[in-house]
This record gives sequence, structure tokens and C-alpha cells, in this order.
Amino acid sequence: MKDEALKGPLEASNVLKRKQEDCHEESLEAEIKRVALEDVEAEERVEDENEKTGDDDYIHLRMLCLVKEASMIVGPGGEKITRMKAESNTRINVSDNIRGISERVIYVRGRCEDVAKVFGMIVRAINEEEEGSKSDEKSVAMTVNILIPHHMMGCVIGRQGSRLREIENLSAAKLVAGPETLPLSNDRILCINGVADAVHIAAYYVGQTIINHQSTFAYKKCIFYQPNALHSVLDNSYGAGIHHQQQHQYRPGEKHRKRPYRPSAQPNYPYAYTSVPTFQGYAAALNISNVRFADALATTTIPAAGTPQISMVQQEIYIDDAYVGNVIGKGGKHINSIKESTGCSIQIDDRVDGCVERKITIKGTPMASHTAVLLINNKIEADKQNEQVRRAGKLL
Repeated sequence: MKDEALKGPLEASNVLKRKQEDCHEESLEAEIKRVALEDVEAEERVEDENEKTGDDDYIHLRMLCLVKEASMIVGPGGEKITRMKAESNTRINVSDNIRGISERVIYVRGRCEDVAKVFGMIVRAINEEEEGSKSDEKSVAMTVNILIPHHMMGCVIGRQGSRLREIENLSAAKLVAGPETLPLSNDRILCINGVADAVHIAAYYVGQTIINHQSTFAYKKCIFYQPNALHSVLDNSYGAGIHHQQQHQYRPGEKHRKRPYRPSAQPNYPYAYTSVPTFQGYAAALNISNVRFADALATTTIPAAGTPQISMVQQEIYIDDAYVGNVIGKGGKHINSIKESTGCSIQIDDRVDGCVERKITIKGTPMASHTAVLLINNKIEADKQNEQVRRAGKLL
């Protein structure tokens, strides 16, 4: 009887709790959508100004964060993010709020100095520090996760980590380049750890480095990371939150002092990948039906300067021989695009008489290999659908 008496109030309490959580999510989603609508006019204004001035200093940087941080950046009623845009003359957008996905992407566009200023403001917003205040010994350092395409990361790291060291010395921030591309993209994470002013300075030099090498990336294809329910990139330490409040002492003298660079002494990443599903698991989850996977999966570990050791895999897959030409593309255009997008090495075996399948060997990081397989599968699927449309047209 007592259990039955307690059951009603407990259920009511749980329902109320769920309603409160739903209301909070809906409120945040409404704020983000409202800010996005208000941003349209500002977006046009900034673009017009850049066209008039012919500004070559324009850059687009993306930050990966969790919904808890996104709400702190947006602020009550969107006040904080609106103020950031007004004070920095930049465009700032937040990715959609989708139930079950804890990650968000913050998009910042504008002049390099203005974009860098926004990242300093973001650190202050998350740390709940006074806006416009100078960083001092009481300031708290946090890690900002910048998304950078794989083909751009090399210039940011520099030869044997030389550019990273240079930016560290100039900013007093700590920079670590993530070793792997993120799921279903060719993005990698650049972690910038420091107080607000240090992050501001580091973001500026990262942006300038990318701008100075833009001509090199003119024909490179970017596949941006999109948060999804299959993966959780950031390490959760308080429910849907992120462990970003590491206590570091701020020493202004550090930005003028040469610090020894020891790859072996790199700090732990503020993010960690969840367990990587097998290729067969991906095939089932993402309906990869045009590719047959070999049972064997070779794994090796490759040391890289300035980054932790990288785990590389060699995966053998088989596809219908009739679609090999489509996957390769005219003059190797399509297969080269997949190689550039993922950073993988892809080798297609010669045709074997009497065999209806062709073997493809893919070498790269686990996530990059997954992405390459998905792109190959999607190409075959698109060609099959086009073929069906052509046949249907002939029948008519």
C-alpha cells in the first residue's frame, strides 16, 4: 500500500522534471533561432562592407562545444551573443538544437582580428567573467576546440610543430592538434588552452596562418563535421557537459619567454572519442549496402611530431566491378577527391578475369577510413539511382 501511495507522487515528479528539461531545450532552441533570424541583416551588412573594402583579412572559424556551453554563449534571451556580434562586427551562428545530440558548432565569420576577439569573449562568457576585463592571475583557463580541415592543419602545425610553438610563445596559450579526422568529415580539432586574452591572441595567429596559405587550399574540398547521435567527440564530465575548467596560473611573462617544446609532455586532450564501431557496425547503422567488407582489419600506430601517436588502419573492401569506373571518375577526379577529403591512401586492384568484384585497400585513421567507405558507397548508390531513372525514361 505504501509503495502504491508513493508511486503516484514519484511519477508526477518525474513528469514535471521531464517537462522542465523539455522547456529548457525549447527555450534555448527558440533563442538560437531568433538570434539566427536577427543575424540575417547583420550578415548582409558585414558582407557588403567586406565587398566594398575588398578585405583579404576575412575568415571563417568554427568552434565545437556542448549544449551547456552554447547556452552560456547565447545567454538569456540571446543577449550575450547579440552583444558579441554588435561589439565585434562579426557574424555568429549556432548549429541547430537537435534532441539527443549534445554537441553544437559555433560559426564565426568576419575580419581575422574581430573573429579572434569573439573567441576571447566566448571564454569570458563561459567562465562568467566580466565583459571587457583584462586577464590576470585570477583568470581561469579553458580549452576552446577549433575545427580545422585536415589539409589546413599542416600549415597551422608547421614543420615539426614550429608554427604551433611560435603561436604558443606569442600568446601564452597551449595548442594541441588532434591526430584524427572527426567522424564523417575531414575536420580535425585544434585545442587552444588558456585564459581569455591568450585564446584571443592565439586565435588571431591561427587565423592569419590560414589566410596566408589560402591560395594553397583553393581547390581542396572541405567536409565539415556535423554533430550527430552516432558519435560523441567531446569528453563528457557532468552529464551533457564538458570538462573545460582546468585551473592554470596565468603568467604574463610567459608570452615573452621561450618555453621548451616537449611532444612527450603534451597535456591530455579535453575530448575523447567514444568506442569506435567496427566497419560492419557502420555498414548496418548507415545502410552501406554497396560495399562488402573483408574480415581482416590491420592496425598500426604511427608517431607524429607535435601530436599524440596516431592509430592507422588498413581496410580491404570489395565493390561491384561494373561501378569501378564511376568511383574513379574521369581522369581519377572522383577518387582523388575522396583521397583529399579524407587524407586516406586508396588503392584499387586490377581486374581479375572471372571475378565480378574489385578489391579496394584503404589506409588511414579509423574515422577517415569510415568516411572514405561512406563516400565510395554513396557514389555507387547515386549512380544506381541515376541508372534507374534513365531506364524509366526509356520505358516511357
